[in-house]
Amino acid sequence: MILSIAESIETTRQEIATFTGVNVTLGMPDNPEQGLYLFPYLFSLDTSSRSLPTNLPSRDEVSSIDQPYYVKCLLIPNSPIDYTALSKGYDFLNSTPLLETNKETLRFVFDNIATEELTRLFMSTGVTYRLTIPFIIYTPIGDL
Repeated sequence: MILSIAESIETTRQEIATFTGVNVTLGMPDNPEQGLYLFPYLFSLDTSSRSLPTNLPSRDEVSSIDQPYYVKCLLIPNSPIDYTALSKGYDFLNSTPLLETNKETLRFVFDNIATEELTRLFMSTGVTYRLTIPFIIYTPIGDL
């Protein structure tokens, strides 16, 4: 069974918080709470492993995602110069490429994001630009 989007993001948030020992909040840093912020900004089906079913289910029959997907995220420190917390977040992502959950395995991959796209994300949320770690959560991992 594939984790829901909310489950995969929340599991990631909890694991980063446990590993780093700092508070990890979902969203962009829009309040003075210190720690790391996990900002998911793009969801997409993983079409590289998608096959077209011959009988598509109706909307009423689909209660959850049953196809591989990925979520692009940013790991952002608050305060903008809290490089210690950001470094701990990097250590988690670097040392935990695969995360076993009770339902499936999540895979974390560092991502490249264009400066223009990153600037748009920060400007659209009104947050001061700061050093971030872009990464992708893949679920399920399937055959690597």
